[in-house]
Amino acid sequence: MADMPRTTISPDALTGCIEDRSHNQEGELNQVPGADLFFTVAKDVFAYDGNINHTLEQTTLEDVRAQETYTVHNDSSHGEEMDGCGFAARIKDIFLDTHANITDIINELDLTEAQQEQAITFSETLGKLAVHETYLSVVGGELITSAVDAGAHLVTYSGNHVATTLSIDEEDGMTYDSSTKDKRFNLDSNHAHARAEAFDLDGEKAEILAKVLSLATVRVLSEGAITKPVIIAN
Repeated sequence: MADMPRTTISPDALTGCIEDRSHNQEGELNQVPGADLFFTVAKDVFAYDGNINHTLEQTTLEDVRAQETYTVHNDSSHGEEMDGCGFAARIKDIFLDTHANITDIINELDLTEAQQEQAITFSETLGKLAVHETYLSVVGGELITSAVDAGAHLVTYSGNHVATTLSIDEEDGMTYDSSTKDKRFNLDSNHAHARAEAFDLDGEKAEILAKVLSLATVRVLSEGAITKPVIIAN
């Protein structure tokens, strides 16, 4: 078991981002890249058949309206009212990094051979989505604003979050304790698996994609300074 500050989490906790500083909120949040925006991305990745006739914003708004609660986040430390979600702001760079560096990413993750093959397939799709003319036409604060206007639940983080460590917590009912001084990015991969059902997604595929995108997100946001991920298994 890795030496990381952890705490229990409520079964009905909302979804937060891997950049989480939820000690500013009422309780901890489950953590995946970009909060529930991750599941919208997963839906588009899994459904990709070579054709793209919609934008990420369109799929996001569909999911906001379909879900009882759909969570996005901003950051009061970044100036712009709806800005601050690194995943939403740098999503094109994150997709491109995944595509270009999938071998390095796989080598850092504890994936089976079959899961590695799935991750490579996802990376190829992400590369195509990244360079599509219109798919990522609305990102960052504009995308968060659009989601909130449609009814998404907004979580606002505050305070600096400079980290180069990613932890991947696979244990049900536990998560990183964001109130400590041990600042890091954290993925609750079990939540990626469990919440996928609400979006009619395959849980195992969602968990693989969450691990890959989490690592790529930290690679991009830390400008490549990330250390090897800390994996906390059941």
